[in-house]
Formats: sequence, C-alpha cells, structure tokens
Amino acid sequence: MDSEGRQPRRFRFSLLNLLLLIALVACAALIYRQQQNVAAMHREVQPLRDEVAKYRNESGGLDIADPEKIYAIAMPGNTTDEWRYRVYLPEGRRYLVAYRVNDLPIGGAAPQEIPMPSGNTIGSTENGGYCTIEPGERIVRVALLKRNDGEWAVQFTTQQAGSPTPGSSTGGNLGEGVSDRWPEVRSRAQATGGVFGQQAFAPQLGTIVLLDHRSWDSAPGQSSADAPEGIMVWLQTAP
Repeated sequence: MDSEGRQPRRFRFSLLNLLLLIALVACAALIYRQQQNVAAMHREVQPLRDEVAKYRNESGGLDIADPEKIYAIAMPGNTTDEWRYRVYLPEGRRYLVAYRVNDLPIGGAAPQEIPMPSGNTIGSTENGGYCTIEPGERIVRVALLKRNDGEWAVQFTTQQAGSPTPGSSTGGNLGEGVSDRWPEVRSRAQATGGVFGQQAFAPQLGTIVLLDHRSWDSAPGQSSADAPEGIMVWLQTAP
C-alpha cells in the first residue's frame, strides 16, 4: 500500500521538473531572440552613426565621447591664409592658445610653452601672440592679412561656438622683418601639419599643435620639419 501511494508523488514531481525545463528553454529562446534583435538593430544603426560622424567631420563638428578629454577639428572653408578650428576644453583646468610666425622649432619639436598668465588676458610674444581661452566649445581663427600699405598682419581670435558675440582677439603687424621671408616670400614647397578633417583628442595636460604650416625651398635633403618659416598655432593646458 505504501509503495502504491508513493508512485503518484514521483510522477507529479517529474511532471513539475518537465514543466520547469520547458519554461527555462522558453526563457532562453526568448533571451536569444531578443539578443538577435538587438544585434540586428545595432547593425542597422551603425551606418547611421557612421554617416553622422562623417557629417560632423565634414562640417567641422565635434563628437565629444569623453567630456574629460580635449577635442579639436579643423573647420571647413580654410584658405591659404586663414585657418579655423573648433575645440572642446573640459572644465577644471586653464587653457591658452597661441601662434607664432617664422623662427619655428625645427626637427618636429613642440613650441616653447608660454608661462600661463594669472587671469584672462591677451598678450604678444616675439613673432606671435596668445590669449587665454575658457573651457567649453570654442572657435579659434587665425588669418594673415596684407594691408593697404603692403604690410602683413595677423588677426587671431577665439570665441564661444555658436555665439555671434566676438571673443578674445589679438594679433598685429609683422613689420619689415618678413620683407624677405614668409608670408611675403612663398617658397615652392609647403606643408601643413596639425589637426585636419578628422577630429583629434588628447589628455587634459600638455601642448596640442593645431596648425604647423611650413614653407621652404625645395632643395634636396630639406624637409618640412626643418623649415623655420611659416606659422604655428598651438593650445596649452595647465592645472
């Protein structure tokens, strides 16, 4: 009698196990199907993301994936004597953007850093100038201008991206020192380095060269890295 009474319980226990197994298989199948759907959605969305990134690059926009890093990209419409860059600068640090015309560092060396001023300011250096720049998304513009009197001048400005209000501005005449040098004398060989159509990013500290435009005589053995004439624009960061 006892053995006959236990058999139904064993049967019911096995049936519950079977139902549980069916439920687990159904859940696994559902999860697998959802994962496949998500993967398919990613495959469909990725081309759109690529198109958006391409459009940003072409339009000079930034894709700020990490707000703790510095981003920079060359903006479209740059000409022989005008260069514009869009930069993103994280909060919590101080920044300075500077330019130099001729007597550039040779051998691919970075420019000599300018001592960071204590406050927001603009200033001039030998053959160049600088201005402090606030964190956020900014536009940096450098232009060479030939005045009516034949003298060359530099116009150097920074402003908040998307704002019609002009920002900091510096620059000045290059004087007679360039009468036989760049930009008055344009050598046949010219090369431009720095940041181009693909955005670049960097840690918060250090020096970032936005523009390194060199001009030199195309003689055998000479390279752009050893050409002292041209213009360089760079960004400095400090704690």
